[in-house]
Amino acid sequence: MRAASAPPTTGRRLASVLATVALLTACSAPADVPERAPDVTGTVALGGDGEPVLVDASDRSYEGIWLLQDDPAVLRGDEPVDAADLADGDRVEVWLAGGCAESWPPQCDVVAVRAS
Repeated sequence: MRAASAPPTTGRRLASVLATVALLTACSAPADVPERAPDVTGTVALGGDGEPVLVDASDRSYEGIWLLQDDPAVLRGDEPVDAADLADGDRVEVWLAGGCAESWPPQCDVVAVRAS
């Protein structure tokens, strides 16, 4: 007859929990990006004042929005970067909160911008 195995130690339990958390974190979207599809995609164009705006928008009603409105999270891939790293011609995904003011250009609450 075999002896019953000893229950896992607290250290092994903790290591198992930490490994699980690390795996789940690696599989999820970055913390600053909403866990939903982007609201619009397009290309960065630097305006005359050097501010990045969205052009070639996947939905024309978002054409010309200011990408740095409301100090959004800015990422390149899944890594946070400084907003100044957005370059003319970058392809971007953009997440918005709520609707946009119907003006020209549209004024939107930009939550996150991810350049690829």
